[in-house]
Amino acid sequence: MITTYLSNKHDLKVNEIKFKQKKYEQNDLYVKRMFDNFVQSFGEVMEYPQANNQKRFGKYYFSCLNYVPKKDYETFVEFYDIYKSSNDEVTVEFFTLRILPITRSIIKSYENSETNANPESVPLIKRIFGK
Repeated sequence: MITTYLSNKHDLKVNEIKFKQKKYEQNDLYVKRMFDNFVQSFGEVMEYPQANNQKRFGKYYFSCLNYVPKKDYETFVEFYDIYKSSNDEVTVEFFTLRILPITRSIIKSYENSETNANPESVPLIKRIFGK
């Protein structure tokens, strides 16, 4: 009876860990897609500056701000200010030289969660069992 209780308790814990792991993996995929969509929507809005493309770009820009590291936050804000007030050439240059390397780094960190600075991105089973 004690063995059954311990076994059931262990199974519940393992299932909870698996559920949390899946949740983290889904979050990682969501963030990667959001930054991919941000980059894509920037290209679209530069090539075709219609209102619907501007709306889509704004949606992804502001969604991405939640996931931009503190050290890069001001760069993203500066980018948006430039986008709103400058010509396309200046905006594209700033995006290419300053924003694209940041987005690549963020996407890469979510692709390889073992090197991600965010401990929540490290697979939960590895954090608990060290495997």
